[in-house]
Amino acid sequence: MLTTTNSPRGDWLLRAGQVMSHPVRQDETLRVRSGRLWLTANGELNAPSEDLVLEAGQCLLLPAGQRVVVEALNDSHFDWAVERSA
Repeated sequence: MLTTTNSPRGDWLLRAGQVMSHPVRQDETLRVRSGRLWLTANGELNAPSEDLVLEAGQCLLLPAGQRVVVEALNDSHFDWAVERSA
């Protein structure tokens, strides 16, 4: 089942095999609290998409303008936070 969200801020729990898609409109950080997530961000002709696996304790800065697809490899708790400009 694919979940699409426009505002993912806050805490999330995806069960193993669940997938979500999110358009990144502002710079955001995804932080994995528990579990493992498989992420794919959209690519461009000169910069193809890249798959990443994040585990508990890891985080990733996602720049605005991307669309990311996140799949839980096992039950995973994570959060999104919008990066504040200095």
